[in-house]
Amino acid sequence: MLTSYLMTCTLFILLLSGFTLGLLVRYRREQLAGRERLLLAEVETQEKTYQSVAGELHDNINLSLVLAKMSLATLDPERKTEAVRKQENATRLIDQVMQYLRDLSHGLHPRLLNTMGLVQALETELARLREDSQLIVRFTLDGEPVFLEEEQDLGLLRITQEAFNNILRHAQATEVAIHLAYGEQDLILSITDNGLGRHEPDQETGMGRRQMEKRAALLGGYCRFLFPENGGTLVETSIPYKT
Repeated sequence: MLTSYLMTCTLFILLLSGFTLGLLVRYRREQLAGRERLLLAEVETQEKTYQSVAGELHDNINLSLVLAKMSLATLDPERKTEAVRKQENATRLIDQVMQYLRDLSHGLHPRLLNTMGLVQALETELARLREDSQLIVRFTLDGEPVFLEEEQDLGLLRITQEAFNNILRHAQATEVAIHLAYGEQDLILSITDNGLGRHEPDQETGMGRRQMEKRAALLGGYCRFLFPENGGTLVETSIPYKT
């Protein structure tokens, strides 16, 4: 009788121990899984931040540095007045790069959009393009400007800056036309140049185009590249209004 009782107790203790151990193992697995999810979320957040910073560097700061390089590369010391102007332009562009870097550390929000809005921000970008390059730049606006979300304004500005960067570095264009059309349901931004047109993009140009397409897609629209028969390139971006 005693032996049977001891065996029963022993079996009960073993079962209880096994059950408890199973609960501990399950808890530990769930704890580890929770930590893995938190770690994964943290990594994803960091990756998005890295991508955002990379996009800012590629789309915005790169354009300013290209324009500064062009000003210095065409500087003729014998033409003192023009040389001083180009040197001042290059200095101003480098100051802008420093300001953009400061903006990156304070939230990635460009001052142009915060103070001016999309249309004036584009006009400011076009003014510095005219000033610091040999391009003939035209800007037209159709429709009544519509208030857009901040990320929409930023996306369109970055797409424009990357298009300018591609034109300056690769298109060999002499003229650029920018058309901004506010429709009933969407906004269409068209950037046309008279450069080389269709060509096999290098790695940097290909990355820039993919970044432009990705930005437009994230805003629910599209960015496409068209090559008219008479030459040049048309970059067309359409973004729907948020309702």
